[in-house]
Amino acid sequence: MYFITLKRLRAEKQKVNISEHGFSEMRHRPNELRDEAMRDVCILICCGIPASGKSTFIQSLKSTQDEYHILHLSYDELLPWKIEKEIIEDAEHQSYSKWKAYRKRILHAVDSAMTSSFDVSSVDLGAFDSEIAQRFKTIIQQTKMTRTGKKVLIAVDDNMYYQSMRYDYYQLARKYKVGFAQLHFPCDVSVALERNSERAEKVACDVIRSMAGKFEKPNTENEWEKFSMEWHDSSHLSTVLALLDDALGHPVQSLPEEDPTMRIESQLKCSQSVMHQIDQILRTLVSQCMAEVKGNMAEVKGNMAEVKDKYSQSGIIRQFAKEVAAVKKSLFEEFRSGELLVSASITENVTNASKDSAHPLNAYVRERFLQRIPAL
Repeated sequence: MYFITLKRLRAEKQKVNISEHGFSEMRHRPNELRDEAMRDVCILICCGIPASGKSTFIQSLKSTQDEYHILHLSYDELLPWKIEKEIIEDAEHQSYSKWKAYRKRILHAVDSAMTSSFDVSSVDLGAFDSEIAQRFKTIIQQTKMTRTGKKVLIAVDDNMYYQSMRYDYYQLARKYKVGFAQLHFPCDVSVALERNSERAEKVACDVIRSMAGKFEKPNTENEWEKFSMEWHDSSHLSTVLALLDDALGHPVQSLPEEDPTMRIESQLKCSQSVMHQIDQILRTLVSQCMAEVKGNMAEVKGNMAEVKDKYSQSGIIRQFAKEVAAVKKSLFEEFRSGELLVSASITENVTNASKDSAHPLNAYVRERFLQRIPAL
């Protein structure tokens, strides 16, 4: 829970008072006016598994406070569910790339909207098809940015189950020197499944379970995630407003030196030694997993009626091996591309990590692997 309330640090208004002009004026004023305007902008990441209450909270926030223009950026509206479903359920690299491309387009559109001071006529939506482009325009238009005297909250409403997904928006906050905060919506899978059953457009139950297993919660020990909190039914709106106030008072600054988090990401992309160890760890885990399954087949065979599609014993092993191999391939690609970020502390003295089960890198990879292997 986030309890600290700090007075927002405000710079003195210079020649132009932003509250007197509003965003419609900013579109036609010099760059320094836009820089001044960005002091009143905050990006809020609302993350959690499907049906955890993110959209409901944002709608409630919009109806109960009058301090912010709230740009509700719902990925459910912008990213067609049929595409996201294909990605989550399909381990093929082509589908994975398509999913990432859609998400990058949304991020680019938000970047363009901030560059144009939320002037919908100037936002670059060329990468979208016409339907999604119109949805994005509608979201901006419905926010009614022309009203004066308000701060702007870009509320990003998405599962964002990987840390790296949220970090993309932190980079955007750093680019424009705006506030950045995160609101995590923890939710029991059983509760999410019950809520999901009441939706008109339901998310597959196995998808919800899968995301819950993969979810990487915000960690306030990371400098870039320090303005983060969890939202519970018993939480008070005042704590969220205090969080936003602090984030606005401490906007993300361009660093004179290399960003350590990005350095780690770059190392993961380029370090052959780290990737070699991750590959060896995953290979060992696959071997151990298959050995355990084969050793338990006598028990499985005795309960064949409970096994999906009633595979033969060898058929079960082949199917399970195929699924485990897909998990290994997917994880390796996510580590290689930087989709899964690893802190510097667990990549130290990495030479023999694959042979040492107690090594932090070994433990981290093993945890991610075990979260994803299918139940037999």
